[in-house]
Amino acid sequence: MILRGQQANIITYTILMNGYCLNNEVDEARNLFDMVIERGVVPDVWSYNILIKGYCKINRVDEARNLMKDMFRKNIVPNIVTYNYLVDGLCKAGRISSAREIVNEMHYCGQPFPDVNTYNILLDFLCKNQHLDEAIKLFKSLIFERSFVPNVWSYNILISGYCKNKRLDEAMNLFQDMFKNLDPNIETYNILLHALFDRQQLGKAIILLNQIVNDDICPNLYTYKILVHGL
Repeated sequence: MILRGQQANIITYTILMNGYCLNNEVDEARNLFDMVIERGVVPDVWSYNILIKGYCKINRVDEARNLMKDMFRKNIVPNIVTYNYLVDGLCKAGRISSAREIVNEMHYCGQPFPDVNTYNILLDFLCKNQHLDEAIKLFKSLIFERSFVPNVWSYNILISGYCKNKRLDEAMNLFQDMFKNLDPNIETYNILLHALFDRQQLGKAIILLNQIVNDDICPNLYTYKILVHGL
């Protein structure tokens, strides 16, 4: 386009940057980003988001944080996607304290306010890193103190955490609690089926299978894999 004398816009450049980041060529994406600015094209929140996600993906979280600071300097307001990429990157880098600081900042400033995905990122990290009780405490405090409305994935994360810690009764109790507000999906059932077969609780597994059939939930390939290994 440039060779033909046509002026590319920020959308075009963002698509190219995304292609680089998908291939983990984040430095190439950054070079393009810097060139865009030199050409007088004003970046938007989405071009920043692409780079922030790219840096977090390759565990260069400090560079992602510096980009967010650059956004503020240029009066480009980060959106919820920006914050969620950064919180996820910090968690995956094992920097849970920094991730919590950002979430608390979001909560008290309210621009943007944390969404269910923000909290799911924290819950997932805690459950996968042997902090199940802390995850449960966070989950309960969010519901009672911050009017947090969990989604299916919120429950799946905690149910999986209970199962991996061999706390199956608590997993089943939380599963029953889901029905007050939500319908479990096939992933919910798969998590529980795997745990029940693993603990050789075949009777409960059969009851759960019947529930899948009665509720017209479509099993997926992983469901059948669990059955093949469990029966």
